[in-house]
Amino acid sequence: MEKTIFSLLIFCFCFISSLSADSPKIHPDLQNKMNATTDNSSIPIYILMNEHLNLSDFDDISYDTPKHERRRIVIERLKNSCK
Repeated sequence: MEKTIFSLLIFCFCFISSLSADSPKIHPDLQNKMNATTDNSSIPIYILMNEHLNLSDFDDISYDTPKHERRRIVIERLKNSCK
């Protein structure tokens, strides 16, 4: 579960960063490292959020909600909380 959440966070961070051309969210050193590594490599990173999210921020998502919909909701909330 932790790997899934971590992977999701990285995906969200990279996706959000690609949307904002006027203020890049990926540090140039990290971008260079990402460009130089293979697809199977892992790179330790820090993600700065505007606000701290915890599990209670996702309590309103029912377990009956389809997986793809839960994922969309989580991604949206994470995007909205990234610096």
